[in-house]
This record gives sequence, C-alpha cells and structure tokens, in this order.
Amino acid sequence: MTRTSIEIGVPMPPKRSHRYPWADLAIEDSFFVPGDDLNALQRKMTRLAAYQKKTHGRCYTVRQVEGGVRVWRVS
Repeated sequence: MTRTSIEIGVPMPPKRSHRYPWADLAIEDSFFVPGDDLNALQRKMTRLAAYQKKTHGRCYTVRQVEGGVRVWRVS
C-alpha cells in the first residue's frame, strides 16, 4: 500500500479560465477558439452557445475552421 505524504508550502497553480467574449459580440461578430479535437471542441462550444441563448436570449452558431472553431453571433 502506498502512503500519501503531506507537503507544506507548495503553491497552488492559478485557476484556469476560459472566458469567451460572448457578451462583447455584436450581430455578425465572431471569435476563434483554437484546438486539436475539432468535433469535441465544436460540441463544447455549441453547448455553451445554447446556454447563452437560454440565459441571455442571444443566438450563436459554431463552425469548424482550420485549427479550431469559430463562433458567430447571429441574433
């Protein structure tokens, strides 16, 4: 059985934040999200876009482009 050791004074890494500029987009504006697994990234951004529509009433569309996905505000 392995024992876990207690370590003191190890700094916590900074919180990772993926803040996307949803609220800053005007209709027909877009932002790019880089990534390797385009299908998974598109699903994630589509879910986030659906949440934005539900909570804020703004509509977005997500499309795969070279090197990532792009999100457009459509209404």
